[in-house]
Amino acid sequence: AFFRRCRLPFPTFVLFIMTFFAKLGKDAFDLVKDKTYDLKSQLEIKAKADEAAWEGNLTLDDAKMSGKVKVSRPISDKYGKVTAEIDTQNVTKLEFEKSGLVPNLNLKGTLDLLQGPASGALEAKYAHERATLQVDLKLKQSTVAAEASTLIKVASKLSVGGMVAYRHTADSDEVTDYNGAIQFKGEGTDLVMKTENSADTISTFFTHTYSPSAWLLFGFKYSLSKDTRVVSLGGKYTIDGSSTVKGFIATDGKARVHYLQNLSNVAKVEIGTQFDALRAFDKVGAAPKIGVKLSLGDF
Repeated sequence: AFFRRCRLPFPTFVLFIMTFFAKLGKDAFDLVKDKTYDLKSQLEIKAKADEAAWEGNLTLDDAKMSGKVKVSRPISDKYGKVTAEIDTQNVTKLEFEKSGLVPNLNLKGTLDLLQGPASGALEAKYAHERATLQVDLKLKQSTVAAEASTLIKVASKLSVGGMVAYRHTADSDEVTDYNGAIQFKGEGTDLVMKTENSADTISTFFTHTYSPSAWLLFGFKYSLSKDTRVVSLGGKYTIDGSSTVKGFIATDGKARVHYLQNLSNVAKVEIGTQFDALRAFDKVGAAPKIGVKLSLGDF
């Protein structure tokens, strides 16, 4: 509905709607990730000035404080956008991003200053009407890692994809990971089956949008090597125009809840809770873990 309202020209439309393999089923996978709920204690500030944008993050975790600042600015139409990442001590990363050299091609490079002068990464993404291709190259001193993935739209509602990762060192060459995926996307319904860890884990997610404010998930994960099965039930609900709650509960005991409240146009607060549902009433069970994140600025 969003894209119908925007009425973008066709070439731009393709770039916006095409999904890459890494983001296939992202909403479902993110919902059951601990990282979504492990907020710790964070303060995030974002601001824009002219064409530049910067964001700062201060995190307190187990009495240890860390900070990070990212500054982004378009250099020119020729050189694209450059981003500097700075932690509490020094500049740690420099990134550049450029699109338009070739139609539908986006390039992103990273120079990791902490790992030495010969450490960095190059990411290339190509989006076509029927297929997407992504290639990542990473260099860390004498180690070269490469990952290639593709996603092909074989029918109006059906897509298949795969990825393979390779690592080269002075002593060896090996394939480090390989996976596949299939997605059926209907009207308000999404079914994704995707493997992880060299096809050892198979994750299947069924999601359904019941209304503009309600989104439900059913998930099943099976590990071939461990012969374990985990069923998950979750969802996301927009209470009103300013607050959202999401979470899930799984048969392995994981229970997670995330609440977001927009305080104003420039402020929002997030609360994440993690606990073991199987030991919730156990006197010696682990206490729930609660994190809070306050964000200020231009989102």
